[in-house]
Order: sequence, then structure tokens, then C-alpha cells
Amino acid sequence: MVKYFGCASVLLSALGVSCGDSEEHVVSNQGWLCVGKGPSQTNEACPAFSLEQQLALHVNFGLCLSGSCSRPGQTSCRASRSGSIIEVTAEGTWSDTGEESCTLDCRALTATCQTESLPDGDYEIRYANKTLAVTIPSSRSRHCMPGRGFAFCCDTDADCAGVGTCDTLTHTCRNMSRAE
Repeated sequence: MVKYFGCASVLLSALGVSCGDSEEHVVSNQGWLCVGKGPSQTNEACPAFSLEQQLALHVNFGLCLSGSCSRPGQTSCRASRSGSIIEVTAEGTWSDTGEESCTLDCRALTATCQTESLPDGDYEIRYANKTLAVTIPSSRSRHCMPGRGFAFCCDTDADCAGVGTCDTLTHTCRNMSRAE
């Protein structure tokens, strides 16, 4: 959901401020979410999600913002758990600069937050009407909602997003389209 807040030109011109074509935009609960390890990350290739660990939640609002025509604003993310269900909500803002000629770079608007420490078990993370299943413990260091991101660490072939197979000795995805 995106809301637009136009410039209140009468009030701002009374204060001597010009707003040009600048608009502030608010986006909430859209895009996708990835789950990674929390603040106690290690440098292991595929560290496991483990008992009593916080999970880092990374929201990407699914926007492509031009670096010359857009300015990111504030973002926030919140996770609340009830049993095995973790509900995530997120909101972000950005504004237009008023520039007429925009660069073609594509910058994401993102928000991050973390869960409370979680005991071993199966969890369902819900965000933007999508669900992501996460099991603790697991050898995967990153889980993403379907169609977004790529699980480089895996437990099964299903973790490799249909583009490869899981090497269960190293817990890494092998791309079937490459000569190995």
C-alpha cells in the first residue's frame, strides 16, 4: 500500500519554503522478506540457526528508486510472536527530488528488525500476505520468501529454489546449468 503526501504549498510559502515537485511517499507491508542470522553471526560458510537465537528480518519493499530523483526516508520493521507464528509489519518513506532527468540506477528501500530469541521448533513468518516457514535448528543461513533471493545454504534440494541441487556434505546449492 502506498500513500502520497503532496506539498502543502500555501503553508510552506508562508514560511518562505519552496516545495517544487517534491512528494513524500509512504509504503507499508509490501514487497518481500528474507530471514538471516541475528547479531551473533559467525564467519562459517553456512552457520546454523540455533537454539535461543534471534533472527534478523530483512524487508525489501520491492521498489526501484532512482538515486538522482528519489531520497530514502525513514523505515521501520516490527516482529511479534505468538506461539509458532511470527507476524512482521514494516513501513518506509521516500521523497521525490523534483528532478526531471533521472539516472537509471535502481536502489532498494529496505527495513530490518529482529525476532526475540527463539527456542528450537518450526515457525511461520508472515509478511505482506505471504508466509515463510523456518525451522530451528537449520543449516541454512538465509531464507527468503518464494521467488526472491537465493538460498546458498541448504538442507534439501527444495532449498535451492528449483535451480540446482543441495550438496548435503557442504550444505551448499550446486547449479545444475554449470559444468562442474
